[in-house]
Amino acid sequence: MKFLFFFLMVFASLGFSEASSSLIPIEKFFDNPKVDNCQISPDGKKLSCLKPYQGKLNVFVRNLNSGEEHAVTSEKERPVLNYFWSFDSKNILYLQDHLGDENYHLFSVRVESKTPEKAKDLTPFQKVSVEVVTTTPGSPVILIMMNQRNPEFMDAYRLNVRTGRLEMAAENTGNFIAYQADHLNQVRVATSISPKGEYEVYSRDSEKDPWKKLKTYTPQDTFSLLAFHPNGKQIYVKSSADQDLAGLRLLDLKSGDETPVQEDPEKESDLVNAFFDAKTHELIATQFEGDKIRTYGITPAIKRDLESITKTSADNYYLGTSSDDHEKWVVTFYSPTNPGQVFLYERKTGSLRLMEESRPWLKPLQLSSAESISFQSKDGLTIRGYLTLPRGKDKSGLPMVLFVHGGPWDRDRWQYDGVAQFLANRGYAVLQINFRGSVGFGKKFAYAAKKEFAGKMHQDLIDGMEMVVKNGIADPKRIAIIGLSYGGYATLVGLTFTPDRFACGVDYAGPSSLITLIESFPPSWKPYLGRRWYPIVGNPSVAEDREDMKKRSPLYFVDRIKAPLMIYQGVNDPRVTREQADQMVIALRNRGIQTEYLLAKDEGHGLDNPENALAVFHATEKFLASCINGESQQSVDSHILDQIRQMRVDAQTLK
Repeated sequence: MKFLFFFLMVFASLGFSEASSSLIPIEKFFDNPKVDNCQISPDGKKLSCLKPYQGKLNVFVRNLNSGEEHAVTSEKERPVLNYFWSFDSKNILYLQDHLGDENYHLFSVRVESKTPEKAKDLTPFQKVSVEVVTTTPGSPVILIMMNQRNPEFMDAYRLNVRTGRLEMAAENTGNFIAYQADHLNQVRVATSISPKGEYEVYSRDSEKDPWKKLKTYTPQDTFSLLAFHPNGKQIYVKSSADQDLAGLRLLDLKSGDETPVQEDPEKESDLVNAFFDAKTHELIATQFEGDKIRTYGITPAIKRDLESITKTSADNYYLGTSSDDHEKWVVTFYSPTNPGQVFLYERKTGSLRLMEESRPWLKPLQLSSAESISFQSKDGLTIRGYLTLPRGKDKSGLPMVLFVHGGPWDRDRWQYDGVAQFLANRGYAVLQINFRGSVGFGKKFAYAAKKEFAGKMHQDLIDGMEMVVKNGIADPKRIAIIGLSYGGYATLVGLTFTPDRFACGVDYAGPSSLITLIESFPPSWKPYLGRRWYPIVGNPSVAEDREDMKKRSPLYFVDRIKAPLMIYQGVNDPRVTREQADQMVIALRNRGIQTEYLLAKDEGHGLDNPENALAVFHATEKFLASCINGESQQSVDSHILDQIRQMRVDAQTLK
């Protein structure tokens, strides 16, 4: 702890004169980026990126020889976020839902047209959601999952993206949640979740043969299917069976035996990702992530590539898509002060060429570094997190925002975070904690969240906050708590279970009742309930669990709230439904407490549309300035103020 205090004090003393203290306009953080999610075509001749078109992110394609670029998609209601290239580099395929309802359809649009054409809906089914499982180089047939037959169960289909022909590849016979196809695109492995929350792996020799249970993993184990081995007799998996950290292993499809392939060399994190050659199917690289992400080359060629890449920058980098021959790669460098620089790597020369910058208007000297911190919980767990301090400010007695990540099965990372940077620019210290239950730190750490909602999970946040206060950085009387999803729940917990700790809170799409949260989950989530939600949070149909869940639900403790609260909610959110926000606002109204309540009619679980993000975060900065005395932008465009007025809900109208 003494070392940590010394480190923080040294960090606090740096950078006073390097940047102006003037506020960065809110649009530079939350309006559309200049570019996002760039990918190289399979033939290596074209680069695609998401860029603003008619106010929304759409796919643009650039010819790498001529430099000519044009938009190929023209979505107007929702941004395109998830897309990929067809095998022949002639089409862009992308997933899109309706106003955030998460019923994703798969669309296809031609690249060669110089003006955006109407996209073809390859899965034109009502109230059906699609997930892409695998694509096959050189083939128009891809593997998808879709709940068309039964809303509760995802079946596997082969889809010909040229003709639109669908073929059932595997009917879901129970609680299958994942499938894997072999090199002939035959679905031969599937994963299910048992009523006890166990992962069960099933295999078959061909699609004509019956499924046979191959292996069972405990509810605590981390497990996922990755890719078939070139021999077709084994499959690469991410597994923590018989150990704490999840590593890369080979699962034998006859015996069920696992063979270790690679564990984290630093022994601090689970496997994050594994990369495979799309043609030869051999393993080429792995990734692990402790405080920062680390990439390890496996083949000699990739090792040489990574050596060339790391000479360019000390920032983290994301190894993106490559051409089919691996001669060209998209590589994105990023850090807390670098929103993203997209490079094209060419293996032949070992050179990197800067292609795009995500938010070029944000300069590193304007932004704040996020420093890694750690401390011991009261029951002996190592809790990690990040602390972002404002530039050009005295680094003692600062107002602070405890910014809690969602999930809770997610984690904070050492990367550019627009919300954290926005808050630091407004003069706040920003604390982000990977509390117990956060993923990537082993199964013991993840499962330490069992029945600890509003308990030790919240105590981890309080312990981190106390550490920063004790070191003199934060003013204990000027601390706010904010967050999205689970972070919104943590905000409501903070104001009800620890009301003396926080001056105010902002809840973005957070559940106010664990009971109604689980009871309102969409049908497609049913297979997952026995894995995480019932054992860790509780089963509302069990009387003992229901009573415990009630004791951990902020809705039933609104009488304890002392501090101001702001709530944001998306109307079409299928995970945390509008009921969660409405019932909290009504309960507060009935106590005579007015709550700032913003409702977006064209959003689901989050803030994908920039006009909504600008409105919500401008309202947030005004709200925080009023309760913990940070800075706020005094002049904003009228359209932001108009959007806030349209989103604001009068609590008296709620029933």
